[in-house]
Amino acid sequence: MTAIAVYGPSGSSGELQFANSSGRLDAAQAFWDSTAGKLFISGNLEVLGTETVVDTQHLNVEDGIIGLGTGSAGEGAAGDRGFIFLVSGETNPSFYWDDSADEFRAARVTTTPGNTTFEDPTGVGAGGYQNLKIKTLNAVSGAMLDSDQRSLATIGTDVFAYISGSDVKRAVFGGDVVVSGTLFGGSPLKLGGEVEFITSDGGTTDLKNPSGSVKVFARDEVKIGSDDGLIRFIDLGGSTAGKIFVTGSSTNADRRFKFLSKGQIHFHGKDPNADSPGTDVFVFVSGAIAPTDVTIPRGIALFGGDVVSSGSVGVIAGISGSLTHLYDGSSYLISDTDITITTASNGSVSIKSNAQDQRKKFVYDLTGTHASGNNLIIPSLDLSSVSHNPDRVDVFVNGQLMTSGSTKDYTVPQDNSVLFYFNLISDDIVTIRTY
Repeated sequence: MTAIAVYGPSGSSGELQFANSSGRLDAAQAFWDSTAGKLFISGNLEVLGTETVVDTQHLNVEDGIIGLGTGSAGEGAAGDRGFIFLVSGETNPSFYWDDSADEFRAARVTTTPGNTTFEDPTGVGAGGYQNLKIKTLNAVSGAMLDSDQRSLATIGTDVFAYISGSDVKRAVFGGDVVVSGTLFGGSPLKLGGEVEFITSDGGTTDLKNPSGSVKVFARDEVKIGSDDGLIRFIDLGGSTAGKIFVTGSSTNADRRFKFLSKGQIHFHGKDPNADSPGTDVFVFVSGAIAPTDVTIPRGIALFGGDVVSSGSVGVIAGISGSLTHLYDGSSYLISDTDITITTASNGSVSIKSNAQDQRKKFVYDLTGTHASGNNLIIPSLDLSSVSHNPDRVDVFVNGQLMTSGSTKDYTVPQDNSVLFYFNLISDDIVTIRTY
């Protein structure tokens, strides 16, 4: 229909009638309801201009789907689409599709409805990206919370969700965080509070590194405990199976490894629940009294190197091995005069006195004269057994006791002789007694 003329409202309802190309009036397609103050159009309305202004307080659209970027020719060319909320004196809040970035954006911009594209929200004069509050976000191919606006592909082809952060801009998760799969740590993985492993009653949690070692370090101390007081260190085989290494600091020679306990400390070779050896025992090291017995699965408790006790040492079942040397290598038992000490390889020590063996008497009859100052050799005499000690030698001449000394009667310079400082004659009797 070609509208060539319009006539004033006619009829009881105020219809608007348009004359056709023949000059005849067609049936009314639009009419004014003066009572309701509305204009009704009984067909489609297409505005062929550059701007349509709706100056009303409320806009109600019955359609469930609204199309942007269309016209009389159908769908428009690819480009930005969106809504701009015009605010006087401020950058305009907007929600739009950025066609070049292939993404939706919520931002403040200076863009107005007369523009064909939305400006960069981070550019000069723009208001930047804005907050978006939603209830549930369902991401089909992945999610990114990244201040650098990177894509998931730059993070990794196997990444679904990524949250960036830094030392000054941390990613904080409030409340409980549940991971249904594997949690991989960063460099390092820092936890600000307790770490609790939840399993079924009686279950076990493993803290392990199948490719290397696991280190647990603390500035002050590392505490390991259990409700029943039982702690087990168990090796999993390999080249160091059956071994637990405890090492100190490689850079600080003053570091110490301590076992601190308010109760007892036990080192058991087989039964971790063995009975206590006594209420007065603090440290107990198990072992076998007869390690050569094949029926006993544990060996002796061996302490390599020096063992120092600041108190007394009590031995219930005896001591085996050599106990004959002190820390400097010298014998811990030192013999004195007339004492003989003999040790055996099994550690036994024999102490004997030979004082009785040194008590001897020698009698010698002179058959001729003997000049003063010459050694008188007496057969069978051996003064080395008494170390030539004059206090252990008595010399008699004809029953009279002589006095020892170089200015006196005699000296004993050799093992088998006596030097007299006076002349002896034939038939003199010399008697020597040793102690």
